[in-house]
Amino acid sequence: MTMSELLRRLDCVRMNGSAAMAKCPAHDDRTPSLSIRESEDGSTLLKCHAGCSTAEVVSAMGLEMRDLFVDTLLPSAPLPRPAAVKSVAKTQIEAMHTALSLRQCQILREDRCLSDEVIDRYRLGFTEKHRDRRVTIPIADAEGTFRDVRCWLHPRHRTDGQSKILHWESGYGAARLYPVDQLDNHELVLVAGELDALALISGDIAAITATAGESTWPEALSAEIAAAGVQQVTVLPDNDDTGLAGAQKRCQSLLQHGMRVRLASWPEGRDKGWDATDELLESGSDGMLKIRSDAQTWSPAKPAKPAEGASGGSGG
Repeated sequence: MTMSELLRRLDCVRMNGSAAMAKCPAHDDRTPSLSIRESEDGSTLLKCHAGCSTAEVVSAMGLEMRDLFVDTLLPSAPLPRPAAVKSVAKTQIEAMHTALSLRQCQILREDRCLSDEVIDRYRLGFTEKHRDRRVTIPIADAEGTFRDVRCWLHPRHRTDGQSKILHWESGYGAARLYPVDQLDNHELVLVAGELDALALISGDIAAITATAGESTWPEALSAEIAAAGVQQVTVLPDNDDTGLAGAQKRCQSLLQHGMRVRLASWPEGRDKGWDATDELLESGSDGMLKIRSDAQTWSPAKPAKPAEGASGGSGG
């Protein structure tokens, strides 16, 4: 794949001579931190200045490491070894879970609609990693091994330039489904964030998300959902342009993997940036169930439109 072909898969591309900067698809990148340039042999070199590995960036684009090389170089160009899949020790997960205070649990209940049972089941915790006091969301695979920890910063504590959610550290940022135990359901609601998914689960609504921004959706995630036997997915995007564009990508991918796909829309007048947690706070589980039941069968020819309203939202 040429550098120009690769750039078409990225957002906010800014050229700087023969090189470029773009938003990194492997983390919640507010300002472009991914540098892209072409080497002398024609291969594409990537570097995320926020710490994501090349393998994580490539995976988040739905590509493989070999795609960084043009076809004519493949027979002779040595391919980098795949990065080892890292894990986080269960003892560390338990220590962070124990560190979650009663006050922090109360905030998660009142601001994020999480039940005590869900907080405990998914071992939410607390850390001062990344120079901030953040809630931790352990990301386990199907075998129960913790492959990442997402570190969430409450909107009240964010300043300009701070990401609302970060991966544990470099080497842990591959896009994954979360929480994977929800794949046991025949019908799922696909939302934009980990805490949104847990909020719906707290309201007895089967839900799942991906540990990546809404504009990122590797095909492997659709294949994993289909392989688990899920029959229908209702995509519920955040109420903004990024969410809606990402929803179209996700719907298309899920449909191609043989599932029934529906796209939900927000009631008229919902604010820009409105998400599942906002709706739960506004109208409870009954309101969310109505939105799910009113969702329309998705067709590429019938994109939805964001609801009109003032800027707002829960802040993720």
